[in-house]
Amino acid sequence: MTSRLPSVRRLVKFILVLALGAWLANFVADTTFIAADYHVYREAGDALYETGDPYSANPPVTKFESHYRYPPLLAMLMPLLPAGVWFPLLILAWASPIWLGWKRLGPDGLLLPLLLAGCWIQLLLNGNAQAFIVAALCLVPISRRGGAVAAAAATWVKIHPAFVVLWYIGRRDWGAFRWYAGTFVALGLIQLPWLGEFLAYAGSPQAWVPAQLSLRSAGPALWILAIGISAFLTLRFARDERGWFFALVTQMLALPRANLSNLITLLLPPGADARRTVEQLTPVRNSCLMKPQASRDDSST
Repeated sequence: MTSRLPSVRRLVKFILVLALGAWLANFVADTTFIAADYHVYREAGDALYETGDPYSANPPVTKFESHYRYPPLLAMLMPLLPAGVWFPLLILAWASPIWLGWKRLGPDGLLLPLLLAGCWIQLLLNGNAQAFIVAALCLVPISRRGGAVAAAAATWVKIHPAFVVLWYIGRRDWGAFRWYAGTFVALGLIQLPWLGEFLAYAGSPQAWVPAQLSLRSAGPALWILAIGISAFLTLRFARDERGWFFALVTQMLALPRANLSNLITLLLPPGADARRTVEQLTPVRNSCLMKPQASRDDSST
């Protein structure tokens, strides 16, 4: 009888999570428009190559949901990504953190994706690029170089992954930081002909979406204060798993509108590759500066 209790408890957990997930899915149903975001990206890409300004395709400010608000990189790539390629890539991007969570936690790794199913399925149906951001952030704590490159690319799609830099700085992981910075600069140079248009748009009222389920709706002072506190905690606890948690919280707080799908990144805390201490990241050449006597003393103990 007692052997059945864990199975019953797990079943109850799944039922509760499915119920909450269904409620959340109903909550976001009103903002689900099939392929709407994909068409916005495509129109921005067409405008970029036809007029040199990807933001010229944006409708009047009253239709804020249909605006292309990102740096030029995504618009540059969209002519190469027809719907038959874009949507399978989105599916793979959403599946990757769910699969990794399953590998790490077993069936319990499905609880969070099930709870947030309405959020990420909505983004998938809309054709939103957020799937690539989540996949990139999930790569950061399990691969130093690959994660740094992915985070830099994600920053040029949606700005908030830039807060990953705080995690690298807090850990004194200058190797990963260099990979991030190098990729970021290289991608910036590729977009250089259109960055002026991006900066002009970013400074316009059209770039600011209405605050929804975000601290920004409570006022800019509280919003900035919360981001600052979370950023400090990221630096303070960067050496352990709490630092990565606060790095993700900082990104979510910085979003002008809440995006609950980013919570899927919590499935993957730092792995063995990324959980290095500051001492392990110190260059080997420093060990050559140790005095011979000190080495003998260490070996004798």
